[in-house]
Amino acid sequence: MKKYYFVLLCCLPLAIFAQTAKDLFEQGKQAQTQQDYEKAVQFFEKAAKLDKKNPEIHAQWGWTLIKLTKYGKALGNLKVAQKINQKEARYIYYQAVALDSMRREREVIEATNKALKLESNMPEMYVLRANIYIRKKDYNTAIANLNKAIELDAKSGLAYLKRAYARYRVVDSSGACSDWRKAQSLGQDEAQKYIEQYCKE
Repeated sequence: MKKYYFVLLCCLPLAIFAQTAKDLFEQGKQAQTQQDYEKAVQFFEKAAKLDKKNPEIHAQWGWTLIKLTKYGKALGNLKVAQKINQKEARYIYYQAVALDSMRREREVIEATNKALKLESNMPEMYVLRANIYIRKKDYNTAIANLNKAIELDAKSGLAYLKRAYARYRVVDSSGACSDWRKAQSLGQDEAQKYIEQYCKE
């Protein structure tokens, strides 16, 4: 009997400190919130070793790697997440963000098109796609995408900011100034310099 209790006591610390994939995932999310991305990656990596079939672990691991500008590694994790759950548009959107950061524009368009077939009500997807068209100087197509983003989310300050730029480029200064003011009211402080420079009246 004494031997049994000795074994039990020896094993008790292991039981106390053993962490499940769920525990590690939640710790990773908490580290994300605190913007401690290096620590978050460590938690997600450990969680993924314990639960290889959970797509959200791989997705959050990939998203955190994007925050660390490790885009190639991020894509690897995000593709794993997508392979496990092919119906989650958000996983493809994350891939598009990584691809956009790598300036792989054709692949961004392909990814956003694919994601929008799964989920058409994602304003951030239209904003991301508009980025590509702005870089291509196809401002009218960019505006069309940003119109859709604003239709879906009227409080998207970033969408107004980008549409202002595109409108200014197509010589719609009145529309651009209106958008810059709206963007500023929604927390986009960058809009102030454009208002001061281009919206004198």
